[in-house]
Amino acid sequence: MLVLLLSLFNLTLTDGDEFFYNGQYSDALNVYRTVEKRGEGNAEMFFNMGVCYEKLGNIRRALKYYKKSGTPLANERIKKIQPIIHREDSIKALKAKAKERKKDSIKASVQKDTLKNKAVNTVTIDSIGRDSVKKDTLSKKEYTPKESGLLNLLVFLLLISFVLLVLSLGFTIYILKRQATSWQRLKNMIVSEEKGFVGFRKQGLLLILFFSFKKINRCIVEEKSNGDTVYYYDIKALRKFFGERDYSIFVDFSDSEWRSFADTFIELFTGEEEL
Repeated sequence: MLVLLLSLFNLTLTDGDEFFYNGQYSDALNVYRTVEKRGEGNAEMFFNMGVCYEKLGNIRRALKYYKKSGTPLANERIKKIQPIIHREDSIKALKAKAKERKKDSIKASVQKDTLKNKAVNTVTIDSIGRDSVKKDTLSKKEYTPKESGLLNLLVFLLLISFVLLVLSLGFTIYILKRQATSWQRLKNMIVSEEKGFVGFRKQGLLLILFFSFKKINRCIVEEKSNGDTVYYYDIKALRKFFGERDYSIFVDFSDSEWRSFADTFIELFTGEEEL
């Protein structure tokens, strides 16, 4: 144990650099942390520690040491990994909200079932009470087979109508949530990235969208139905894919250089010029 402590105490920044440049990032971090505890670190060492953490997949710890380094190279790495961390935080927040909404939905469903059971019990008790009062004065009505069959058919039709109504409502809610989720993902991507293009696909629709500096510059939607292909552009494309909403603050068609590239891409994609 004494020999191990002495060897750790004698480790130098040069030992860490040797591990670092040989790609042994875990060993390099062990040495760098020992040197850091002795108060002998410098900006270059903190930058190397940031690289080690980034190579090992811990970008949050990497960001900490890049900031601690403060060198131009460290600042460049900060610009690269901060959007990644921001995107991860946004995804975690969305997942947490979805999980919370699911819990609220289950809770509401349980409360609804409880109230329904109470109502059924109340109706049953009242019916029994009325039957016992009228037992001696009213004769029991007998249904003919024809009346009984019609009653069963009516109950069956009502049940089918209720099931269709629930399915229609559920499908509508699913579509609205799907559109809202896709739109939120797109807004997060536009905010976190300077320039790029992205594709979304759903229910026979393919959206290709170009954006730069937090604005949408160009977009196209391809719809395939019954063997035919129809294309929608820009605002019409956004409304076709995400539904009716105010897109004016998210679009900017004045970026001529990026729009020219998008036009060329769309022309190659569709095989024809936009009319």
